[in-house]
Amino acid sequence: MKKFGIIFKIYGWLIGLFFFLGTFVYLTSSIFTSILFFISAILLIPPTQKFVKNTLLKNAKFNLTKGINIGIITVSIFGGFLVAPKLADKKENQQVAKADKTPEEIAKDKADEEARVKKEQEDKANTAKLAEEQKKKDEAQKLEDQKPENIVAKMPSTIFKKDGYSAELKKDIAVLNYDTDKGTFWDDKAILESMLSDLVIFGRQAKNLNVVNNIEIYYKAKLVDTFGKSSNGNLMWVTISKSDFEVYNFDNLKGKNFYNSISKTAGIWILPSTRSKIDFSKVSVTF
Repeated sequence: MKKFGIIFKIYGWLIGLFFFLGTFVYLTSSIFTSILFFISAILLIPPTQKFVKNTLLKNAKFNLTKGINIGIITVSIFGGFLVAPKLADKKENQQVAKADKTPEEIAKDKADEEARVKKEQEDKANTAKLAEEQKKKDEAQKLEDQKPENIVAKMPSTIFKKDGYSAELKKDIAVLNYDTDKGTFWDDKAILESMLSDLVIFGRQAKNLNVVNNIEIYYKAKLVDTFGKSSNGNLMWVTISKSDFEVYNFDNLKGKNFYNSISKTAGIWILPSTRSKIDFSKVSVTF
């Protein structure tokens, strides 16, 4: 009998798990049948069977184990007729659903899938290509920005806060131009002071370029000649070599000493009609 008890226990495990599976098979189609399968699984699996016997049916007058062992064969047959066909029907329905498609539809689905995969690959390749092109553009732009002529051209926008400036590199000369009509000045002396101040500010940046050997500042204005014709021309300019520029400690020359000192090495030209209006002893430069 002990041997048969072990056999029934193993059989209980197998059939109990089978009915536990049946619980989920019938869950959507028949709640009642699903509940029956769940209860059967509880009563067949040895650990849960023992729990029911020792708790819910502790005071029962009949031998639950014997009753269950006798009923295992009946339950397994019952389950075989219900669960197995249900599983077979489910598999068959899946196969039928798959087989319902015509050859043309199957071919179309295959073609659509191939097209989708191809598009994904093309999109990936295009993204990589665009990234590579952008990288090359960025590198080219970086090299372009590092060219001395472009560095000089961008200087006014980074070192001056007012409009009217433009800069260019002419061979080895860093040139700064300013349209005085864009600014507001009290008198001609103030224009000269502004130009000399710009010489220091612009020169300190331009001298860092190896290609630069000279620095020039041009202050322009709308001029009227003796015939009444107006044109945009030079009001004043200053030019200095980089070697002479680097000799100065400009921070020690702020004030009225600046003009007298810088005029010894720099070439300064001022329109005669404007020059006559300037008191050079009062020229004071700050930067």
